[in-house]
Amino acid sequence: GSPFHISVIDFEKEILPKLNNCDLVILFLGDNPSLLHGHFEKLVASPASLARISISTSPELVLSPLSDSKECLELSVHLSAGSVLCGSSEVVVLSEFSLKLLLNTISTGANVLKGRVCGNTMINVTVSNNKLFYRSMEIISRLARVDIRKAEECLLKAIYRTDRVSPEVLDQPVSSYVTIATTQQMVVPLAILIASKNLSVKEALQELNLAARLSSIAKQHS
Repeated sequence: GSPFHISVIDFEKEILPKLNNCDLVILFLGDNPSLLHGHFEKLVASPASLARISISTSPELVLSPLSDSKECLELSVHLSAGSVLCGSSEVVVLSEFSLKLLLNTISTGANVLKGRVCGNTMINVTVSNNKLFYRSMEIISRLARVDIRKAEECLLKAIYRTDRVSPEVLDQPVSSYVTIATTQQMVVPLAILIASKNLSVKEALQELNLAARLSSIAKQHS
């Protein structure tokens, strides 16, 4: 629905005008660029780089160029499952699963390049539910080398942007912490700095703003 802002029209209005030469737009279009309904020309004219990933069951598929005026990275994934593909429904399921794996790979690679991964751990976790709240505590505890209670205290300091966690806050349910955390940026990296270097929130924010890569913060203390 409209609240999610994920349509092609939303992309053209909100994302396309902000694209620059550091951006990469990856299209999952197959061999039919017309699916963009007239928006493709504007994308080609943007300064962003383009890539297309196609998923097909036909090894003979030959993709036509997306554009004669702009270079585009092409990747074709051929699904070959032999007798497993018994009908169209199985093809759809396998195609969707392949798409999920590809998207996971792309998002993981992007986070690595942005310095948001230390070892195999995503450190810029968005604390958006109870499970991620407890996972964030474990990440802080392990990377800052503090016990889990200290990790929770520092996580709450980062969420509420305070140097003292009041008893009233401690008595609240985790769902209340999550509600506040979803409005804050860099919660877990901030908590790691607070825990590992015994910094105030203000000092940790200053150091965080000076850090070129988030992963460098975690590696200093892991």
